[in-house]
Amino acid sequence: MTRGHHRLSSASGLRAVFTDDACLARLDAAATSLVMYPASAHEAGPANLYLRRLDGAAAAWVPLLGPSSRSVVTWSERGPVATGEWEGLRYAACYRLAEGAPAWFWQVSVENTRDTEVVADVVLTHDPGLAPYDAIRTNEFYVSQYLDLTPVTTAHGTALAVRQNMPGQAVPWLLLGSLAQGHGWATDTLQLVRGAARPGVPEALSVAELPSHRLQHEHALVVLQDAPVQLAAGGRHDTGFYGIFSPDHPDATSGADAAWATQALAQPEAETSDLLSRRPADGGKRAGASRSLFSASPAFAADDLDADTLAELTGHSDPRHVETDPDGALLSWFGGDGSHVVTAAKERDVLRPHGHVLRTGDALVPDTGTLTSTLWMTGAFHSQLTRGHVGRDRLLSTRRGYLGVQRAHGLRVFVEDPTAPGGWALLELPSAWALRTDGATWWYARDDLALEVGSTATPGAHELGLSVRWLSGAPRRLLVALNVALSGDDGLDPAAYDVVTHDGGVEVGDGSTTLHLGWSAGAVSVAGDGPLFADGADRGTPWVTLDIEPRGRFSLTLAVTSDAADLEVRPTSDQHLGEQWPATVAGALRLTPGATDAGLAAEVARIDTALPWFTQNALVHYLSPRGLEQYSGGAWGTRDVCQGPVGLLTALGRDAEQRDVLLRIFRAQNARGDWPQAFDFLPPLPEAGQHDAHGDVLYWPVLAVGDYLQATRDTSLLSEGLPFVGDDGLTAPVSVEDHLRRALDRVAEVRVPGSALPAYGHGDWNDSLQPADPHLAARLVSTWTTVLLVTALRSLAAGLESCEVAPDVVARARAAADAAHTAITDDLVVDGVLPGYVLLNDDGSSEPLVHPRDTRTGLTYGVLPWIHAISADLLSPEQARHHLDLIDEHLLGPDGARLFDRPVTYRGGPMSVFQRAEASTFWGREIGLMYMHAHLRYAEALARVGDADRLFAALCQANPIGVTERVPRARPRQSTTYYSSSDGVFDDRLDASKRYAALMAGDVDLEGGWRVYSSGPGLYLRLLAETLLGVRSRGDRVELDPVLAPGLDGLTARIPLGDKRLQVTYRVGSAGSGVVRVTSGGRELTTTALANPYRAAGVSVARADLLAGASGDDIELTVQLA
Repeated sequence: MTRGHHRLSSASGLRAVFTDDACLARLDAAATSLVMYPASAHEAGPANLYLRRLDGAAAAWVPLLGPSSRSVVTWSERGPVATGEWEGLRYAACYRLAEGAPAWFWQVSVENTRDTEVVADVVLTHDPGLAPYDAIRTNEFYVSQYLDLTPVTTAHGTALAVRQNMPGQAVPWLLLGSLAQGHGWATDTLQLVRGAARPGVPEALSVAELPSHRLQHEHALVVLQDAPVQLAAGGRHDTGFYGIFSPDHPDATSGADAAWATQALAQPEAETSDLLSRRPADGGKRAGASRSLFSASPAFAADDLDADTLAELTGHSDPRHVETDPDGALLSWFGGDGSHVVTAAKERDVLRPHGHVLRTGDALVPDTGTLTSTLWMTGAFHSQLTRGHVGRDRLLSTRRGYLGVQRAHGLRVFVEDPTAPGGWALLELPSAWALRTDGATWWYARDDLALEVGSTATPGAHELGLSVRWLSGAPRRLLVALNVALSGDDGLDPAAYDVVTHDGGVEVGDGSTTLHLGWSAGAVSVAGDGPLFADGADRGTPWVTLDIEPRGRFSLTLAVTSDAADLEVRPTSDQHLGEQWPATVAGALRLTPGATDAGLAAEVARIDTALPWFTQNALVHYLSPRGLEQYSGGAWGTRDVCQGPVGLLTALGRDAEQRDVLLRIFRAQNARGDWPQAFDFLPPLPEAGQHDAHGDVLYWPVLAVGDYLQATRDTSLLSEGLPFVGDDGLTAPVSVEDHLRRALDRVAEVRVPGSALPAYGHGDWNDSLQPADPHLAARLVSTWTTVLLVTALRSLAAGLESCEVAPDVVARARAAADAAHTAITDDLVVDGVLPGYVLLNDDGSSEPLVHPRDTRTGLTYGVLPWIHAISADLLSPEQARHHLDLIDEHLLGPDGARLFDRPVTYRGGPMSVFQRAEASTFWGREIGLMYMHAHLRYAEALARVGDADRLFAALCQANPIGVTERVPRARPRQSTTYYSSSDGVFDDRLDASKRYAALMAGDVDLEGGWRVYSSGPGLYLRLLAETLLGVRSRGDRVELDPVLAPGLDGLTARIPLGDKRLQVTYRVGSAGSGVVRVTSGGRELTTTALANPYRAAGVSVARADLLAGASGDDIELTVQLA
């Protein structure tokens, strides 16, 4: 359903929907949305017109559209007309759709009513979408990352073209330009708002000249400045802007596209006219009548606080990991209780604003009762509230965009302020913010006023909390506003729910799901959206407001119930951890530094501080799968769940919950034997339709089961009966053992004919390198997928063999793995180097890609197949050393191991070899080449070869705490979130290609990428426990195979072992690996040597010997390394 009260359409196929304030809520061409962020009755979107008065290098400006404008809006069948006056400039702007072409126009007239000359211009902003509306609303950042914005020189000056590069059936494209003379321009919202005193304010409009250079980031925005004009007293100027759309523009934008400007300007609607001479129609919107609090209210101006005041507020007398600015002012620190405190100065210093994902529940299995909410330091006290599945049925709306351009989302709080327009100030940036894994606290202080706001998520009960407490000064009225998103377009559809008020609470429901709000005794007035507008009139937008009379403390609870009993999944009583949650989860894995090396000891302390946060991030990825930037989600990626959640549960020693995960994975297996790319793990579960996946996905569940069987010897898993997902429905249940046989059948079916190599299929882990040519993909072999095949099948064979079951499956798996290993050695190693891919030609010859011989892709080296081959013992010691030396020389940057030795060539969007890698315009995520997950796998390879110093350094590089001290040119960032990538700060892809060598030399700034939603935190925890600390369960034995830098001598670690805790002290010799002695309680334990082709190996000990030395739940152990 669309929003807005005014709709236009044209014979050319365009449809526009406007708010009462003449802002675009929608602009569509057939199924393609031409705007990214819709406007609402509460605020404009990024699309707007700005009138500016220039004074030398400075400029004053005013928006012409939206609730914060000074305009009176009148309407006709042709569209809106906005008129007004500002600082002696009278103006009128009207919108028109062309009938003869898919084009639209903003016409603007300006008159100088002063008696002195004025220099003025008009600026257009337009946020292009160029994708289906639902795709845009899934994640605007992702869409923006594929929009190419390129200036085009036309007869009317500079225009900006936008091309949608995302692979699809067609290539939507549009051009925006001036009806007079295009002058300055910009291409991303970040260029407008960077450095603003309040988030989202277009500060760059205060400078006469726009940047006029391209920035391709995550908030694509066309910004066009009309050429300034000198207006004499009484002088008038007629100008405006056009847009024209092409549904398919296969070529990259070029100078030839100026012809589109000619076509647009040839339309009769492009004729500029003196709008000011026309008499406005009656019935216009009175200026200020629809002014909304979100548009008019200032932010509560919180003061920056000194160190003593911050210490008093937080109660932290022993701050740790203190971060300061160059002048020594506090930015952030950690308290002794593990909480993290961030000052307003730190928030102003980061690109990605501080955020936190809260979730309720005390079980390590899926639970549809779980509430998940995203908090933001800048005053979003709850947002994107969901119950159960985090990608469906939101209760509160989502913050979209991280630059603060739009404020109306989630749960916001206004404070009464008699000096502010409308009488309210919005709580946004606080003086300081404190995060805990289960909550957050905001402190706002100004003059003699101080208040504290808290948000909580209770582990043992599915309930969220909000509290407001006045610390000093007289309490004031509060207005709590909740943007309800029940069964609609994330809080944009008109209100369509029932509101039932009772003493101490209100219920908001749509017939199936109900949001319950409860509060303590006191006067609370419940209303709809009326209090959010200056005239008090209800607009029917989906907001519930609570007007709270002054009181010293106000508390609000949020709970959710659902009537869909058949879709409920709840933990059993024995799966609830209750009071054991903190010790079992947050505090399960901990480190205490030794005293040998002060620098390394400091890094150990930083890792220890990060562990509860990585655990919390991993839990979110597992049970509430979404992130701060990747806010859409809710399903399990098959590849991801077999690494992140499995890694988390392995590190926590939670075998029963890992078993539960594996059964859910095998419940999603296709009848043909493979798995879908992703599947829902909460009802409704997939029941029909065998969905495709990348070629590597088949092997991840097999690997996970093999590892689980080796660790637990749990043969009962194999006899569990589960159906397959068939084309027409679920099949009859068969045992997991038979599921594995079906998977092996599929392994055989997807081989390249006549070889032991797996076909590439639809891609491998790096899906940015999917071939653009389907014929190429059909003849491609991924070396990395081949390595994974060998690893997975050997793990399965070892797991089944350790359980002494399924000898036929053991034989088949081992034979297929051995044949593929032979093929790697004989066919894939070319000139001593593993290529990324091998192209099999029709004449029987082969061509290595991503290899020194590669003449096709422009890439020479790729890290993924090398590091996995080393970790799986598939290379000789000499080969392993050679590939690690190549990594050092070509792939190791200041922030870690990189995917390839250079960027893929960008040609404006058209794809010749690869899809996403050649189409993405944003230098980040996989495109930016430093993907943290791959870096962690590099650390795993370092552990296998025993490079202890580099292993520890690599794990430190993934830790956000202290990153600006550790990594040259790393920019400040949040310290409690896992970053999925490290992104070089480049203007665009061309800039990245030109200056990539400078990045590798440490001469380019580095930003953190997307946060939280990744299998990386779970993988990190597993690597820490199993490779750095070297503790691995193996049935009735426990392997001890640590790899520790000599400077870590004296390190102690708490490591889960089933229902016990190992308390291990490490005595580290010069080698850093190779266990020579194990003692427990003064007893030397009998050990059995492990095997490792690259270094001195660890040992295994009998689990019974360890348990014999237990004191309660703890087992003290000393491990001595060579």
